[in-house]
This record gives sequence, structure tokens and C-alpha cells, in this order.
Amino acid sequence: MLKIVVDTNILISAIVFGGTPDEIMTLARFGAVELYLSDFILEETTRVLKLKFQWSSKEITTYMKLLHRFATIVTPTKEITRIKNDKTDNHILACTHHVRADFLITGDTKHILPIKRYGQTIILSPTEFLHIWQQIH
Repeated sequence: MLKIVVDTNILISAIVFGGTPDEIMTLARFGAVELYLSDFILEETTRVLKLKFQWSSKEITTYMKLLHRFATIVTPTKEITRIKNDKTDNHILACTHHVRADFLITGDTKHILPIKRYGQTIILSPTEFLHIWQQIH
């Protein structure tokens, strides 16, 4: 089964806007892919939902409980320093490295997506990932 990591952008887009990111999360919810998230990704998602989208603590807690039902939460141990312009993005790469993800799905077109590959992990946009998914299934 494919191991995937999604970044904060994908989690936020899936729950707030739907579309392609939500299709990816649906694959994870139904066990078609193994979804891995890190503590950092969850903390950043919580912060964005609260500050940018004014979600209540109760709404955030409900969403986090849902994610915990179908995602494996990890605490990466290796510090990554690959991205210099936005060092927080290195936490996303650390998660992919920790779980040896097949794919990192991101909406970060400035810092993460241009890397294309980190170790064995292929870095794709949501649309690119779904295109590959449809080809292999």
C-alpha cells in the first residue's frame, strides 16, 4: 500500500474547500492509502484553522479526532535542513523521511513542490497524485 504524507495546505484545503485535496483524504479515510502526519503538521493545521479561519476549539478538536482515526501520527527524529527560504517546511520533509513515504502531496508551490523528490519520496501536487493513483488502480 502506498504511504503518503500531506502537508498543512492539503489538510486545510480538504476540510475548508473540498476538491482534489478532499479526494485524497477520502482515499486515506477508506484505507486505500496509508496517511502519515507529524505532530508539527497537526499543530500547524490547528494554528491555521484557529487564526485564519476562526474555527472554535471544539471544531478543531473534532477535526483532529477524525484525523487520528485514519492517519498514523509520527514524531520525526531527524532534523532536516534542505529548505532554506522557509525552514518550517523542513518539518514536512522530516515526516516523509521518517516514514519513508512514497509520496508527499503538497500545495506549496514555492518551496516544497519544486524539489520534486526527497530521498525515495516523490513530491507532487494533489492533481498529479490523483492522476498517478488513477493510472495504477
